[in-house]
Amino acid sequence: MRLGVARAVAWAHRPDGPLRARTARLRAGLARRVRPDVTPALRSAPRSVGEGARGGAVALPLAALCTTLHALRLTIGTAQQWFEQSRFVPGPRAPAGVWAGPLFHHPPNHLGGDLLSLLLFGLLLEWATGHGLTAVLIAFGLWATNPLSTWLVTPLLQRLRPDDVAPFLAVADVGWSSVVDALVGAVAMGLKHPALLLVPFAANGVYLCVVKSSWLSVHHLIGLAGGMLAGWLWRRRRTAPGG
Repeated sequence: MRLGVARAVAWAHRPDGPLRARTARLRAGLARRVRPDVTPALRSAPRSVGEGARGGAVALPLAALCTTLHALRLTIGTAQQWFEQSRFVPGPRAPAGVWAGPLFHHPPNHLGGDLLSLLLFGLLLEWATGHGLTAVLIAFGLWATNPLSTWLVTPLLQRLRPDDVAPFLAVADVGWSSVVDALVGAVAMGLKHPALLLVPFAANGVYLCVVKSSWLSVHHLIGLAGGMLAGWLWRRRRTAPGG
């Protein structure tokens, strides 16, 4: 009963909703960074926690699924075995590596970094544009970037760095960092100054590839480029006359 009264009082003093009232300054700061032609096409901010959860119906379940898988891997031997068998390997690719590998994380800080980035960029994009674009980019980052990286990098290494071919084909990868890159690329396309996001994320991908010789990390750059393309197409469609 007390909770219901408190909620009623909060809504009486904040007709637009308590959550919207608390985040007004943040939204105003973000609005100054969004392209003027994009602003009218964006959805309004969530008015409550429940509305925010419904608006994140794509990003939030992915975060919950990967957190659950990580917990199961640490506590159940069968899940640990599945984790070991589900890494993505560019050479002898197994279906489990393509479909399940991106959902696992190791070590815990890898999961934590991806979750924080997803909750920032994924929810921001989903709240602003709806579920469709976010779902497409998450699927692209999960299941397309590693195969595309293999297809692109293998012939280049064979031609330019033959000594790196065998280590590249044997690497075992897990995680969906490239999902974050895809979301970042799409968000950047709605900003007045996209380089603020694109440069550091692109620099990280280049660093991993060149300095660390982690050539599968090209998936970061592919994710970023795919997100930029999707964000640009969305912006073009929504800002066109009659769009």
